[in-house]
Amino acid sequence: MNWDDLRFFLAVYRNSTFVAAGRELGVNSTTVSRRLERLEGDLGTTLFRRTPEGLSPTVGGQRVYEQTRLIEGAVEKINTFAGGNDVALRGAVTLSTVHTYTSNFLMKHLWEFASLYPEIDVLVKNNDSFDNLIEGSVDLLLRFRRPEDGPEIPETTDAVILRSLGEVGISVYASRSYLEKRGMPKDAFSVEGHDVIMPGEDTTHNIPGYPWCREVEQAAKATFFVADMTSVIAAATSSFGLACLPNFIAAEHPSLVSIDDQLVDVQQTWLLMRTAQREVARIRALHGFLVDLHQRYAEEIAGEWTYAESGALT
Repeated sequence: MNWDDLRFFLAVYRNSTFVAAGRELGVNSTTVSRRLERLEGDLGTTLFRRTPEGLSPTVGGQRVYEQTRLIEGAVEKINTFAGGNDVALRGAVTLSTVHTYTSNFLMKHLWEFASLYPEIDVLVKNNDSFDNLIEGSVDLLLRFRRPEDGPEIPETTDAVILRSLGEVGISVYASRSYLEKRGMPKDAFSVEGHDVIMPGEDTTHNIPGYPWCREVEQAAKATFFVADMTSVIAAATSSFGLACLPNFIAAEHPSLVSIDDQLVDVQQTWLLMRTAQREVARIRALHGFLVDLHQRYAEEIAGEWTYAESGALT
């Protein structure tokens, strides 16, 4: 087998067409098709099915991909080691997290990192899939649940360093205009006659305050189901009803008012990196910055403030 043909295989797998794969590799589609045919001949199996939507991997193709991405990761490590990039405070670092964290907290502070390390480029991906870290397409993963609390985790979990960044306090909020029309509930659990913004059944791992939602669902006058945290924020600020929100995120929306000073849920923030990457200077620099950032704003993120300071109606 010609090892170089695996590059063509990966490009086809990721792009689903010969034309798009050729564009990624800088060659024409005929060359891509020919190299893939040669690889299939060498392996004695069909790697893709031709469909109207494009090229779809067969079972054999999926298995080859799982192994080939490990080879790709090994090649990247060799290039990093050979070039000395593991000790230099320059280059790109990819952080994968969720959109609401990026837009409501991280972007306010990331300029500090840029000023400290002007030669390090931070690439932020709004996705918290654990697979992205394992396969090496991201360097750091920041998430608001332990890995075992979400979808099934690969057996290679021991190759990952898991660091807790502290607690996230979650309370119940509503827009000022909603409360002026409907009145302030007695407390976060006295929702009779009020509308409540709820997560859909398939979003239980992604929406904070899920236990509160289940507890008050029957007492609420009406419920609005949403698919993600961005939609929860949009619905709450648009006066759809009461919603559970992390306090440090709700603080970024002046129209939102906390119902009382009660925390209805507490989550942990986790920072993950591959064990093999802990000696890479640029990755270690961003890792350390995020740890320090969450320590500095620990009280704000945990929701440790008085009710009077939270914007309550007077």
